[in-house]
Amino acid sequence: MIPHKRRQRRERHSRAGARGGRESCDFPNTTQPRRVASQEPAKNRPQGGRLGAISAEREAMKPPLLRADAPSYPSLFGRYTAVFADHDALHKVLQQLREMSRIGASGKEFPPELRPDVLLFHFEEVLTEHFAREESVQYFGTLEAASPALAQTIAQLRADHEALLHATSRLIALSKDEARFYGLSAATLGLLEWLERHEREENRLMTDFLSGRPPEDDDLDSGESF
Repeated sequence: MIPHKRRQRRERHSRAGARGGRESCDFPNTTQPRRVASQEPAKNRPQGGRLGAISAEREAMKPPLLRADAPSYPSLFGRYTAVFADHDALHKVLQQLREMSRIGASGKEFPPELRPDVLLFHFEEVLTEHFAREESVQYFGTLEAASPALAQTIAQLRADHEALLHATSRLIALSKDEARFYGLSAATLGLLEWLERHEREENRLMTDFLSGRPPEDDDLDSGESF
């Protein structure tokens, strides 16, 4: 190559470099732009094909509390806590009713607070409030909306509530006659056994809901057993 042309080429390169760093390398940019992950939440991205079907199937298999479309449950668990707290007051009255029945069977005199006409009326008040909490929209209503498979069980429990309160009202009517005080023991104990079976069914309802397990195909053992 002719010397003066070499000098010219070196001078052009030097001037280009002096104009500023990166511009001295005038290569075409053949690199592909880096792919940026979508910022759209995964649950909002469209899914189709086999992958979408698998995702939908897995979602449907989850317990209600773990599903992506699960509603907020603070009211449900607040209500469940209140219902559970009711059991303390209810348990105290149940103990008193058992003591009332024992006294009635023995023929001894009833203390004022354990007179059947007084205690059965108080029991009805506590039981009515307890059932009202359970049947509220925040408790039974939320369970039924989140897990429609439990609807039949919940309907049976509601019917049981009505029947238990009706049986309690019958005992109250009988207790208005003091001559009947000592004949109420067996009927009262029968009512308590029925209520205990009912409470076990309600506990199983919540267990089924939390686990996502379908309810067992059997009827509540409702009905008067006294």
